[in-house]
Amino acid sequence: MHILPLGHVCLTAYLEYAKNNPISEAYAQVSAHDYIIAGILRRQGEARNLVAVMEQPVDKHIELYEDDLRGKFLSEEETTPPVISDSGVKIQGGGKDLSYDKIMICPLLMDFSSVRPLDLYYPEPPVHDIRKQAREVLEGIELYHTNHPKGKIDAFPFLGINPLNHSLEYTEELLNECFHKTKLFSKKASFAGIKVYPPMGFDPDPADPVMKEKVELLYTFCEQHSLPIVTHCDDQGFRLIPLEESFTYTSPERWKGVLERHPDLWIDFAHFGEEYYHLRKGIATFGSQYHQEFPWRKTILSLMKTYPHVYADLSFDGVNPDSWDELNLMLESLPSSERELYQDRLLYGTDWPLSLSKITSALHYWRGFCDSHIDPDLCNKMLNVNPERFLFH
Repeated sequence: MHILPLGHVCLTAYLEYAKNNPISEAYAQVSAHDYIIAGILRRQGEARNLVAVMEQPVDKHIELYEDDLRGKFLSEEETTPPVISDSGVKIQGGGKDLSYDKIMICPLLMDFSSVRPLDLYYPEPPVHDIRKQAREVLEGIELYHTNHPKGKIDAFPFLGINPLNHSLEYTEELLNECFHKTKLFSKKASFAGIKVYPPMGFDPDPADPVMKEKVELLYTFCEQHSLPIVTHCDDQGFRLIPLEESFTYTSPERWKGVLERHPDLWIDFAHFGEEYYHLRKGIATFGSQYHQEFPWRKTILSLMKTYPHVYADLSFDGVNPDSWDELNLMLESLPSSERELYQDRLLYGTDWPLSLSKITSALHYWRGFCDSHIDPDLCNKMLNVNPERFLFH
């Protein structure tokens, strides 16, 4: 999920890109019917919920998420069972009856700092400082815990960073400050890993030697400190670079060389390689069932077989509850030995609050998962066993 206070989102950068690339953006909105920016523009009702969250401070982000899962915002006519209560967390429905003490969220920060000049009337473009955002998120997490000592949410955020936008020295300094708990940052809340975002210009494996040195610093640091990485991996998103360039950087193929050099990296391919663009998808047949085939997803599965710490999450996919049944179909089509390996690498996710662009609430997203036909053992792996291994290996 994300914590995205509106003040830290560089909307001017997206608007500048869209203005200078109208044909590309028009194609994106026509070809990818689920393109998130287009969805926000077309469905202002849902967008109001998303923006209402983004206009809140960090501690309120977490408070809203918990209250949502407690069912506090349901109308009197709705009978949707809550996920959180004072006694803990209940996952019930679809043959499942699982109980947990708390929900541990991993809010992903996004590095909106950019070296690209903007053609603005006002001479001073907005500045988005990832250091300031990091400090604000950690302080907000502490404030939530102070105000909700019996709350059922624990937060372990991931630091968003694009080393290609920073000097080598700044990148190293930022990593040391955020993960060695210097006085600059909070002593209680802390970061759990790194978030990278290719559609905003992060190239996992650049050819330029200066740029490669920067990303190699990041990968080496993560290996040395056993820090997991989450990389955005679907073909939509908040894009600030041309479409084909974004496809190249975002593709899991781009990580093959990285993993060859750093086979011990722990990496999660967010959204499990979902592809929304019509011309990029094929159709696979599972028995009498038809299922969309995603080449990126195939690549991720191949990487899982080769490297022991490659994972994928299903965040945002659950805005369509049928996606959980499609996941079942995919797994059931595989040999049992492979199926077990993949089941041990899948992680649950929501992409909240961005998922509010397509679904009413966090609770409705969770209920789609609870009521799905996913086996309770796999459900427990995705919610508990696999995330624990990924985060605290």
